[in-house]
Amino acid sequence: MISVVVLSHNTNDTQSCIENIENNLIESINEIVIIKVNSDINYKSEKINIVNINDKDLFSYSFSKFANIGIKNASKENDVLILNDNCCVVEKTFENLEKALYSNENIGVVTPVSNIGPFYHYQSLNLPFESLQSFIDYTQDRVHYNESDNELRLRTSFLMVLIKRSVLNEIGLLDEKFISTDFASDDFCLRALQQGYKTLLCNNSFVYIKKDLYYNIAHLDKGKFKDKWGFDPLYSLSIRTEILDKLSIDASSTVNILEIGCACGSTLLKLNEIYKDCNLYGFDINKESTDIAKCIDNAEIKCADIESDDILFEENKFDLIILLDVLEHLKDPWKLMKKVKKALKKEGQIIISLPNIMHISIVHDLVQGKWDYQESGILDRTHLRFFTLKSIREMFQSIDCNMIYYFSIYSRISNEQENLINLLSTQYNIDKTQLMSYQYIITNKVL
Repeated sequence: MISVVVLSHNTNDTQSCIENIENNLIESINEIVIIKVNSDINYKSEKINIVNINDKDLFSYSFSKFANIGIKNASKENDVLILNDNCCVVEKTFENLEKALYSNENIGVVTPVSNIGPFYHYQSLNLPFESLQSFIDYTQDRVHYNESDNELRLRTSFLMVLIKRSVLNEIGLLDEKFISTDFASDDFCLRALQQGYKTLLCNNSFVYIKKDLYYNIAHLDKGKFKDKWGFDPLYSLSIRTEILDKLSIDASSTVNILEIGCACGSTLLKLNEIYKDCNLYGFDINKESTDIAKCIDNAEIKCADIESDDILFEENKFDLIILLDVLEHLKDPWKLMKKVKKALKKEGQIIISLPNIMHISIVHDLVQGKWDYQESGILDRTHLRFFTLKSIREMFQSIDCNMIYYFSIYSRISNEQENLINLLSTQYNIDKTQLMSYQYIITNKVL
C-alpha cells in the first residue's frame, strides 16, 4: 500500500493537487497525508490526514524537513510517495510508478519524468508546454508501461518520488542538513545504493510542475555534500550526455567499454542502457567516487592513478574508450594515449573531451596580462596541460589515429569578446570557431 505525502505551500495549489490525486487514484493508495503551514485547508475524506505545522517561519522548513514530517505521519507499513502541491500527474502515473518500484526486489526509489527540472538530473523534458493540457496531450501515447523503458540512475531529483518502505526502514529519513530538493535527493539515492537498493527513472510516468520549483537553492548545499561524500555531485554524478550521439560502436554484439576518469559511474550506467550486452571498466583517482561506481552491476571499477606504471591494459580489448576532462590533468597525457591506442580494438572508438585554451575568454584576459586560475573551467587549478585544436590533432596523429572528427561546445561570450573575435579573425585569418569553442569533443570515428 502507498501513502501519498503532499507538501502544501499554497491553499489553491493544494486543493487542485488533491483533486488531481483523487482523479488518478489507484487501489493501493489508501492514505493522503497533507503537511501544511499556517494555511486554511480542510478536507473531509477517510483517506486524508492533515498535519498542521503552526510555525510562522515557513522558510525554516526545507524540502527534507517537510518530507520527513510527512513520512513520520504516514502509515508505518506503507511505501511513501512524496510530491509538492504544485505537481499534477497524468493518467497511469501512480500505477506505472508502482509497477516500476516492484519490477525488481532491488529497486528502492522511483521517480517520473517532469516537464521542467534541474538539467543535471536528466529527467525533465524541458519543452515549452503552454499548459497542463498540452503536457497531457504530449504524454498521452507515452504512458503505456513498458519495463524496458525504465532507466537505472545513480541519482534523481525528488520533484515527485515513490520510496519503498523497506528503504526507509533501513537507511532512515532524508538528511535535513540539505536545504535543496536536489542535494537531499542525491544524498538519499546514494545511501539507498550503499544498502543494495537501486534508483529508477520510470519513463512512462509523468508529472507536470505548474511553476518554478521550490527549494531551488542548491548552491547552499554544495559544500555540505562534498564534506559528507567526498565529491561534487554536480560533476561526479553527471551523465555526459554530450557524447551519446557520437557513439559509433555496433550494439549487436558484446561490447567492452573503458572509461578513464569515470567518477561515480553515471555515464557508464547510461552506456549500459544503450549497450545491453556489455562489460564495463572504469578508473578514477577519487576513492569516494569509485566506491559509488563499484555498486554498478557488471562494472569492474578501480581507484588508481592512471599515470602509474603499474596500470596496464590488455591489448586489443576495448571497443570503446572514453576520456572526458582527463588528459588536461595529467603530467604526460601523450604516454597515456599510447597505452589507450594499444588497448583499443582495430575498429574501436576513442572519445575524449578537452577544454580549449584558445577560447576567447582566455585570449581576452591574456592580452590584458591576466592568467588567473579558477576552481573550475578552462583554467581549473588542477589542470597541468593545455590544448588547442591543432595540438589535439597532433596528439591523435602521434598514436596513428589520423582521422579526427571534432565537435565544439560553446559558451556565452561578451560583446567585448565578440569584437576581439572579429578583430583576430580579420587581422590574422583565425578561424572564429576555434576562438568560440569552449571545449572540444574528439573522436576517431563517426556514425
